[in-house]
Amino acid sequence: MSRNNGASLNAMITCHSQNGCANEALEVFNHMQLESMKPNLIIIAGALQACACLDVLLKGKEIHNYVIKSGLYSNAFAGNMLIVMYAIFGSIEIAQ
Repeated sequence: MSRNNGASLNAMITCHSQNGCANEALEVFNHMQLESMKPNLIIIAGALQACACLDVLLKGKEIHNYVIKSGLYSNAFAGNMLIVMYAIFGSIEIAQ
């Protein structure tokens, strides 16, 4: 993974998430985190979509925490992604 750049990781996570390979999307996202790479909003969107597909709310909450700590929470796109994920889980009140 260390030879992959942000663009290739973005493509891998997005493609996996959108094509029914949510486990693979989260594996790439987890490798990215282990290598201390900072995900952009598109990568976060793909990871949140994967969490919703796999019904793994805990991982979604971890990503939500990252969004807050990284200062991305004020971004409307990030906020919308979180609302959609929590709505899928039936936990819209947590998105606040």
